[in-house]
Amino acid sequence: MTIGQRVRMVRKSKNMNQTEFASILKCSIGSVSFYESGNIALSTDILEILKNEFQVNLNWLITGEGEMFLSSEVKKEPASPAQDSEFSRLKQAYEVLEGKYTSLLKIYDVTVELLDSYREKIGLSKKASRK
Repeated sequence: MTIGQRVRMVRKSKNMNQTEFASILKCSIGSVSFYESGNIALSTDILEILKNEFQVNLNWLITGEGEMFLSSEVKKEPASPAQDSEFSRLKQAYEVLEGKYTSLLKIYDVTVELLDSYREKIGLSKKASRK
């Protein structure tokens, strides 16, 4: 399951449509759609809103491990310095991964364009290359 699929699970578990969800995330409906489809990565601001507004377990959101939501005890207690440190560490790691993901998408797009161009030059159709 992808991060986008887990974002969709959070929204659906709260019985919200994309418009309502976008309002809380302070983004457009299109952005919600892109987040859920995995076309764009979640920003650290969106991660913080998901954690604070919906009590989403960020470890679950990013890795799929653990429970979807933080337990009610964690939600009521103030964050300890260790929790803040762990969140900062996860946030930094996520930002690094987000940059690498974006770079990989660019490389992929260029590679597909080059392959399509090459296939066109040798007489293969582009359609056949995507099967």
